[in-house]
Amino acid sequence: MMSSGCPLMHRALVIGDDAQLLAQISSVLARKNSYLPILDGPRIQRPDADAEVIRRNNAAARVAPSAIFFAGLTNTTCDEFKSYFPSERCFLISNVDELRKAQHGQVMRSRKVLTWGKDRIGIGLLNALRTKREIEFTDSNSSEGMISSDSGHLVVCEEGDELAQVIAANYAYAIDAGLCLVPFVSEEDAERIRETFYGLYDDRENSPTSLLEQLRAELRQRAAAIPEKQYRMITFISKELPWGFAFSEVPSSHLFIYPDLGISLINGIAAEQSNAPGIRVAAVIDPKAVDAPEIELAAKCLAERSVLVRGYRGANATVSEISRMIELLPYDFLLIATHCGDADGWRWTYEFVDSEGIERKLIVDVAIGVSHVPGREKLEVMQFTKFVSLDGVDWADPEKKKKLNVGNAIKDYLARAEQLEPVKRESIGRVRWSAALKMFDNNLILAPRALADNGSPIVLNNACASWHRLAGTFAFCNARAYIGTLFSVSNAEAQDVAMNILDRHFGKSLALALWHAQNAVYQDSIRRPYLLVGTHFQRLRTKVQDKPKYLLERLSLSEQYWSKRAGRTEPSDVSNTLTFDDYVRFLNGEIEGLRRHFYGADKGSTDKGSQQIRGQIFILDTRPPPPSRNIGDAHDFMHFLPKR
Repeated sequence: MMSSGCPLMHRALVIGDDAQLLAQISSVLARKNSYLPILDGPRIQRPDADAEVIRRNNAAARVAPSAIFFAGLTNTTCDEFKSYFPSERCFLISNVDELRKAQHGQVMRSRKVLTWGKDRIGIGLLNALRTKREIEFTDSNSSEGMISSDSGHLVVCEEGDELAQVIAANYAYAIDAGLCLVPFVSEEDAERIRETFYGLYDDRENSPTSLLEQLRAELRQRAAAIPEKQYRMITFISKELPWGFAFSEVPSSHLFIYPDLGISLINGIAAEQSNAPGIRVAAVIDPKAVDAPEIELAAKCLAERSVLVRGYRGANATVSEISRMIELLPYDFLLIATHCGDADGWRWTYEFVDSEGIERKLIVDVAIGVSHVPGREKLEVMQFTKFVSLDGVDWADPEKKKKLNVGNAIKDYLARAEQLEPVKRESIGRVRWSAALKMFDNNLILAPRALADNGSPIVLNNACASWHRLAGTFAFCNARAYIGTLFSVSNAEAQDVAMNILDRHFGKSLALALWHAQNAVYQDSIRRPYLLVGTHFQRLRTKVQDKPKYLLERLSLSEQYWSKRAGRTEPSDVSNTLTFDDYVRFLNGEIEGLRRHFYGADKGSTDKGSQQIRGQIFILDTRPPPPSRNIGDAHDFMHFLPKR
């Protein structure tokens, strides 16, 4: 095992949805100190079925497997991967016997058998792995809910999703951790808990401290199976519940069950292998919406550690530029400092007949983010929609499937949303979970296509209540680690926590660095607003590399790709044409500014003098400033630059 606590990556990849079959395959293939990656099958019924396949392809590329097993999937599903995976490495299997017969070259265990019931299969799998036996399932029930470990690490997994248990057991085995199952928490209860954190300062009957104590007590009661004072690190695998808040006595991290728990683990483990590049490029965002002194300090701290820092500040941090940057700039670390909160908006009521001939009444809440894209006369609008009810049944009702035939209603609404007109509109003060980030010109509602030019960055969102929804959004878009807050933090807190992580505890595992940071800032207080999503062993670390040259090459390749996409787009496809053209505009602006800043006016060779450039901070100003803007704001970091 690597010194950071990160396991090696197994050279096999398993894709499937049958948890028991995946557990059996794991018990045959898994090896100690090596993580066997497991992915659920693509959800091909979704409107973005192609993206489901691409996400798994990208995860497979990070694994670089010598064998890919499609376990229990249909031929139709497997065919979706034909253009992505080499056929000689792919094996379609429906049981363990077929796995043993296939010529895949993987080392397999002997046929010693552990018999286990069909419940708590994660515990059974970890038992089988530790005793080097193949697991077989019977109709009996299993009472055991925990396996201990001398390593000091405990993986805690919510019940209710058997596939998550299989992945959790493989992960626990790879890092020599114990495994504990805690009872399933209904979506209704989970949302109530999250909402209480979010509205901590809106409750006029209870003090924030009192509410935090109640939340801590409830979470600990629900996780009563976790033994006290036996562990030095806990990883929680859950459906977006902030368990770590209630166990502040030890460092902790979180992994979300849905969506794509398997991809999240691959992202984290791949990034900490010995050949991984570490942090090369950092992006920092300060729209001047709040006082954020940590941005300047953090940029300097990163630059001193040979990180190339790209800053977006004041009028450069517009909705348009930041949304493009988040998707297209190949950063390894992203720091955001601004206001975050749910936006106001509207409640719209739709009435329509779906494709099955059923009359529907759908109520949704809508928030928007508006931006001006350079070179366009029209505004670009990002819309966030939250379902409220369908046919009079609350969308958050845990019994809605029993009370309601959803059928094709939502699918039809999404397909016809641009043509449908609401029959009723009313203004509302808050669209829950819209999680808008305040930029210089307007609210940014994040729904990125990807992060960091299809990278897997670390994100520190140093904004109030930035854990809600955005933790899941960034994790889904392949952030390998995300740190956000459960409730409001002061400017001083935000600065102290950020600088503890980026300076004093730089290079430590993020779980440990964040734990030390919060202990230093909050001491004996119950306040612990920051939570980590991602594998606990993620680190901020750097290697010697020509960072400007690397960034220029990546930007140039991306510009070439999107230019070709723009050139192949049909003229009638106005939406994609405008989007691709704007991608090219953004990338060209970055390329020109990077060349000008590091290589002077000459746009020729990028090698001249570049080897002498280490970490630097720069802000590009590719647009004329508005009349009200202080031009000096575009160069706030320039005094940190080494003399050329």
